[in-house]
Parts: sequence; structure tokens; C-alpha cells
Amino acid sequence: MTTLVFDTYDFVRRLQDAGFSETQAEILTQLQQESVDATLEQFHNVFCCKLH
Repeated sequence: MTTLVFDTYDFVRRLQDAGFSETQAEILTQLQQESVDATLEQFHNVFCCKLH
């Protein structure tokens, strides 16, 4: 099984390096993580159903 790792620390750091405030970077990172989680859940649900 493959594991997808989303490095939130690096994501926040890169946003801050690009000029975002710490608060902005943290909020965007949280939203991105939620989006990744939702997408992975959708893929899981689609592929689980197709295998059975």
C-alpha cells in the first residue's frame, strides 16, 4: 500500500517565504490538507466499489 505524505511544515514555510503571513500560511495549509484528504477519500470509495 502506498502512503501519501503532505508535509505541512514545508508547505507553511514555502508560503511564508513567498510573503504570506504565518496565519495566512497556516489557514491555506489546513484547507489544502482538507482538500487532499477529501480527494483521497473519493478515490478510495470509487476504487473500492469497482474492486468488489
